[in-house]
Amino acid sequence: MVRSGGSFGDIEAGGGGGLRSTAYASEQSNEEALSQLEERARLIKELTKDIHGEVQSQNRFLDGMGLEMDTARRMLAGTVDRFTKVFSSKQNRGVAAVVVSCVTLFFILYFFTKQ
Repeated sequence: MVRSGGSFGDIEAGGGGGLRSTAYASEQSNEEALSQLEERARLIKELTKDIHGEVQSQNRFLDGMGLEMDTARRMLAGTVDRFTKVFSSKQNRGVAAVVVSCVTLFFILYFFTKQ
């Protein structure tokens, strides 16, 4: 049997079933790849939302911590100012020395009695 028309003759004569099944398999493969890509995109979007929420939470935490540090710094500055006033005169230095000595003696006695 001699076929006329070359390779296109098979398609025109209805013999292109192999090409149709290949095209169908390729289309299914593309659909699978597309659905996997959509799933990955959805997962990345969810991950991005989670990261965004975590970043906002940490920024709020750091802002609050910064405010607390500012408050502590102001309190410490006030305390240092008070100590500076106390140690500015010789009479107050003597009283401060007695107080520091008593506190030191108390801690030494406390540690020796603990043992």
